Amino acid sequence: LNGQLLGFSKDSRLPCEFDATFCIKENNNILHILVIRWSDGSYLEDQDHWLLAGLHRSVELIRRPTGANIADYRVQADASDHMA
Repeated sequence: LNGQLLGFSKDSRLPCEFDATFCIKENNNILHILVIRWSDGSYLEDQDHWLLAGLHRSVELIRRPTGANIADYRVQADASDHMA
């Protein structure tokens, strides 16, 4: 993103996420994606998948408010009187 490497993933069938906070700009962000046809995991994926290179999921840039994280919430439920 904007010339910075965010990370990589070798499993083509599983979703992955990368934190782009450190290289995001206010306007005009450019996202480059490199798809590598063969890796050291290609043999394992060949066992039950067709050998098709490419992106198998959508690619999205998601903006979340600063400090908003699912770990910031706590839910506690108690059984009602008729269930206790």
